[in-house]
Amino acid sequence: QINTDSVNIKDIRSKTALVMQDSILFSGSIRENITPSGLDMDNASLEKALQNANCDFLFEKFSGLDTIIKEGGRPLSSGEKQLVCISRAFAFNPDLIIFDEATSYMDSQSEQKVHDAMKKLMQGRLSIIIAHRLSTVKECDTILLLRDGKIREQGSHKDLVSFKGEYYHLLKKEKI
Repeated sequence: QINTDSVNIKDIRSKTALVMQDSILFSGSIRENITPSGLDMDNASLEKALQNANCDFLFEKFSGLDTIIKEGGRPLSSGEKQLVCISRAFAFNPDLIIFDEATSYMDSQSEQKVHDAMKKLMQGRLSIIIAHRLSTVKECDTILLLRDGKIREQGSHKDLVSFKGEYYHLLKKEKI
């Protein structure tokens, strides 16, 4: 048990990256969008972050790190914007990563690329995934099913399926 009075919230925030449902990109270059605040990163490190996040499209269709993003993330699709946000997290190299509905609003092909990038980003890190789509959480070590602010079920995907409770029924509905 940890005494919460001894926890430095600024220290936790400095080691945490957040990838949200609505991708937030700023007008400017990809380089400016993914470089952690106050850091001067070399091209090789930034390109590695883009590669890890499945952002090859930036080099195939656009100008790589020099691609200019306009208001609303134009000209990128919602899936491409999300991958750029994941590359930002790779560049930041956090100890904790929080994904908040990171696969909403995208087609299945984009969702697969985002899932793959998320999986790579989560390796060796504490990760919290907030999701309504069960496909997003089925590979997690521990799943907490919440309803009305309370934990209703807890366990691995396999455990929750064999329990045949609410998670199981939601999973059956999702596959229909």
